Amino acid sequence: GEWGEKKACPGTLVFIPTSQPKWRADCIVCNFILYFPEVTHKVTPAQMKCIECGTTLMNFVFHKDKPPPKGLAQEERELCLKCNDALNELCGEGLMRRPKGSGRGR
Repeated sequence: GEWGEKKACPGTLVFIPTSQPKWRADCIVCNFILYFPEVTHKVTPAQMKCIECGTTLMNFVFHKDKPPPKGLAQEERELCLKCNDALNELCGEGLMRRPKGSGRGR
């Protein structure tokens, strides 16, 4: 996938289940964030792993009232974040910002 090639960090992306409705996965080493498509209604980790890369598959449920993304015709699918090109084109990237401290060690 595109983001996998750009990201040269040895860290692991961790799914953040409390990020609803703007679903995302964060890197545990650097400040990289992977945002899932806005048409995503629900995301949960699947029990299976990708055959090609070994990444845990994610179960995506897309909004019923919005048209499903191109290349992802079904409303519910198990997809690999790294290998699925149609999903990668819809995902956004960002960087986390670190809040400034008070300057007094608090």
